Amino acid sequence: MKGGVFLSMVFLLVVIPLASSWGQCSERPLLFLSLLKEGKYQEAHQMQDEKMQKLLPQATLQKMWEDMKKDLGALLSFETRTTTRKDGYLVTAILCRFERSG
Repeated sequence: MKGGVFLSMVFLLVVIPLASSWGQCSERPLLFLSLLKEGKYQEAHQMQDEKMQKLLPQATLQKMWEDMKKDLGALLSFETRTTTRKDGYLVTAILCRFERSG
C-alpha cells in the first residue's frame, strides 16, 4: 500500500546496573531508551556498568539502534511491560512501537 503507515511492535530488553546513580530504578530503562531515541549514544552507553560497556561498545550500540530505525522507522512510543532484578541488574522488557512506511 503506497504511502501507508504500518506499526511494528518490538520488545526490547534493557539491562541497567542497580548501583547506577541515574535516577530511580524504575526510570532508568526508560531514560536509556529516551537517550537512544534522541541520538545521545554516549550518554546511554555511560549508563551501563563497565562489564556491559565492554560487551556492548558505544559504536555497536549506536549501529544496532540506527539499523533498527532504518528497518522499522521512527520510534513512536514505548512502555514498560515487566521489570525484574537479577544478579545486580534491573532487567526491563519494554514494548516499543515503531513506524514503518510502506
